[in-house]
Amino acid sequence: MKKLLSTVLIAGVAMAGNFYIGGGVDLAGAGKRTYDTDSATVDFDVNRNDKFALVGYKYSDTGRIEIEYRTITLKNKDNSSDKDTVTSIGVNFITHRKKPIWRLKPYIKGGLAYVKNDVTYTDISGSTTSANGLGMFAELGTYIEITKHVELSVGYEVRMDFYEEKKNISTYDSIRGFNIAAYYHF
Repeated sequence: MKKLLSTVLIAGVAMAGNFYIGGGVDLAGAGKRTYDTDSATVDFDVNRNDKFALVGYKYSDTGRIEIEYRTITLKNKDNSSDKDTVTSIGVNFITHRKKPIWRLKPYIKGGLAYVKNDVTYTDISGSTTSANGLGMFAELGTYIEITKHVELSVGYEVRMDFYEEKKNISTYDSIRGFNIAAYYHF
């Protein structure tokens, strides 16, 4: 029994080295919100503000998978009182360079998310609304190794979120921006 317990403990400690946590913010983001109805399409430009937290697992020398929780605040550029908050939980898939080039490891990241849009203004149908949908994104960036356990990342992200608010109203967000994140590897 002691051998089995020791083996499980050693395996658990060894695998824990592949897990990490992280969090980050959007540095500069913007985009477009589109309302599409049976009779009209309305677009407006938005400013974007993100915060996110994640748990990840490094499953190979060049691959990672993450579960991410994100809040995105979108504000109408023409009317700053018109804003909404999008929350999402998603899965990210990352591939990166095996060995760093002077502490830098370029990466490509993509993901899918369940998104919830809580609108705090009156939409074009005349009522306040909330909607669920699908989000997807792609990101290019680089990890920066600070220590054995700490790294930073800087990336450029393009994100599309789709919502069905009512039977005849669909909303699409097309947002992009730079972000920075910090990670701690166990």
